[in-house]
Amino acid sequence: MHQFKHYIRFIALLLLVVATVITSKVIFSDPSSSEDESYHAAFRHSYKIMGNVFPKDLSFAGEPVPLSDSLLLAVMRSEFHSRTKSKLHLVMLQKRARSFFRVIEPILKEYSIPDDFKYVPIVESNFYDTVSPRGAKGPWQLMVPIAQTFGLTVNDTLDERSDLKKSTEVICKCLRQTQPELGSWILSLAGLNYGMEGLKKRLGKKQPPGILVDKDFTTYLFRVILYKEVFTRPELYGLK
Repeated sequence: MHQFKHYIRFIALLLLVVATVITSKVIFSDPSSSEDESYHAAFRHSYKIMGNVFPKDLSFAGEPVPLSDSLLLAVMRSEFHSRTKSKLHLVMLQKRARSFFRVIEPILKEYSIPDDFKYVPIVESNFYDTVSPRGAKGPWQLMVPIAQTFGLTVNDTLDERSDLKKSTEVICKCLRQTQPELGSWILSLAGLNYGMEGLKKRLGKKQPPGILVDKDFTTYLFRVILYKEVFTRPELYGLK
């Protein structure tokens, strides 16, 4: 009887070892196997844009971005990696942006501003009427002095920076003033961020001035371009 009990224990232990081995093979199966590869491919397709997909040509407002510049290329790759989110997020953002674009696009056209500027509010606010720590407000994140300079009412009872149409018109008027002096729509975008005096200080004595104003602006620019890319060439990023 004693030997029989030992035999039963041995069989039970053996079965436990076999079960453990089988379970470990299932859980830790080789990711290079066809089944696992199919699963990972499906996961990437359904939930995430491929992070190693980079376009060969990038531009903003008709001005090419020189990806031959190693520093620009490094910043672009970093932004495309860090800002690439789930497809669901981007699809929802596309749907949300449509109603805002219907307001913005004709205003940009009226003022002869490149259509690419419609992607700027996505980076600024995701089209939410938010207030920044510095006091910028609305979809375009306008500061009070600029808003008031171009005729918007900003007081305790009314803040027209929240008005998409009026704030877009302010942006257009500002760009119409700065672009002829700067000779570049990209630098005009930088002027919206820093103000003309702040931009001139950052450009310093660069002759001619390049789009690499500083790391912060270059990062900002690529965020704008990223949204332009995934909205206009979705198939390149697996969105179709």
